[in-house]
Amino acid sequence: MNKKINKTAYTFLLCFKYILEKRIFKIDDIIEYLENNFNIIIFSETVLKYIRTMKKAGIKFSRLNNKTYELKELPFDIDFTDEERNILFKSFEFKDFYIAGNFYDFKELIDKLNVLCKYRQTDFYKIIKAYKVASDLKKYCEDELRLKIHYDNNGQEITDIIEPKELVIISKIIYLKCYNVTQKANALININNIIRLKQTPVKNKNIFIEQFVKLTFTGKLVNTYVLKESEEIIKKTDNELIIKSYYYDKLILFKNILKYMDSCEILEPQNLREEFYNYVKEIILIYW
Repeated sequence: MNKKINKTAYTFLLCFKYILEKRIFKIDDIIEYLENNFNIIIFSETVLKYIRTMKKAGIKFSRLNNKTYELKELPFDIDFTDEERNILFKSFEFKDFYIAGNFYDFKELIDKLNVLCKYRQTDFYKIIKAYKVASDLKKYCEDELRLKIHYDNNGQEITDIIEPKELVIISKIIYLKCYNVTQKANALININNIIRLKQTPVKNKNIFIEQFVKLTFTGKLVNTYVLKESEEIIKKTDNELIIKSYYYDKLILFKNILKYMDSCEILEPQNLREEFYNYVKEIILIYW
């Protein structure tokens, strides 16, 4: 039995399938695709009419230029099971593919998932957002141009001019390592706290210098402490481990030392010991 096919609906669905697969497209690309693969001849006016129909159905596009479109969002969600969500979280764990140097390997997949799903209220959306921010920042670091950055600092929006250097991972969190021109100090900015940023035409001018610190560890840490990159042992006895280390951001250093409680102490420099003492005293006043 012959089945009747609505040619208009069939052509429309082929166009929609092409757009879903490519995401970024030109009208001429769709016309060529239909002619070469299905022997269907249509005009650009027809494709534009199909796109207007898709927009009315809630599908969102943006114009990259006069000829190029980008599919931005579909009017439905994909409902992941807990198992599927766990697999996605594991797949997009930044620590794994960033350290391996494959920072852009998942770009196509992430872009497609972002179109097919609305993650606005889920933790996975935060991963996609962080990926996009990190991808931009990686390029900005390579450009070596200053950035005007707006970021959240304990609920307050801060605006600074910074010189980006590189992205680093500390405790599974990605930070932008930079020199804060406004505050005239080294800084590590959690990329999840970045609200918006803009590249300036001004070249980076400052040299990034990490600061020296001498630390002593006692108790179980004498034998269990694992040296980080660039750290070295100065002295080790049965009761004490003294190491030479370097830090970039003072606040990050202080937070790391606090994790070791009374088993870690700053020996040098003296001014850093005093700053850490005042930092701890402020915390006690807040929580006591």
